Amino acid sequence: PRAQASPSPPTQKVSSLKAFHMARVELPSLTYLNLSDNCLTEIPSGFIITSMVKLKKLSLGFNKIDKLPASVGSLTALTSLTLADNNLTVLPDEIGNLVELSELLLRSNFLKELPDSIGVLSALKNLDLTHNALTSLPHTIGGLSSLKTLLLGHNLLNALPPEIEDLGKLPLPSSPSPSNQPLIIMIFSQSGDHQD
Repeated sequence: PRAQASPSPPTQKVSSLKAFHMARVELPSLTYLNLSDNCLTEIPSGFIITSMVKLKKLSLGFNKIDKLPASVGSLTALTSLTLADNNLTVLPDEIGNLVELSELLLRSNFLKELPDSIGVLSALKNLDLTHNALTSLPHTIGGLSSLKTLLLGHNLLNALPPEIEDLGKLPLPSSPSPSNQPLIIMIFSQSGDHQD
């Protein structure tokens, strides 16, 4: 008779992580890291290290992070970054180094402005900025040549930069496919209300 495999150990989601400290970590094969839904107030700058060369998806949503370290810019293979429902007021200029990024979720923070470097994210398709405190957008926003969805509702925007029109002039294929849909810009209200 064949030996039966022992059942997999149960997995549990750690949901009360408040801080962590990193000495030296080597995670060269890691492609997805989910630290969402904890009580993190910061990401140690030594944590986001260049040894995470294959990291494609980083989820840090539903925490209390108020500052993103500049070292996030070293995650150049990243395609998805979730920072929704945190306490961010600014993003580091190094966010512009994430040239493979196709999804950036920043809803429900306290962002007042975006760095000009956001305009170099030419692979970015989905940008969610709802429920922040944005009063303006950088003129470089017109450089987001792959953008399909831009969500701006519940901010303090009085006007959009003229370069936003450049996003609507993107060439469309002769026969639209689900991957080449036209740009959707949604602005629901001018309210800066923020829910915790």
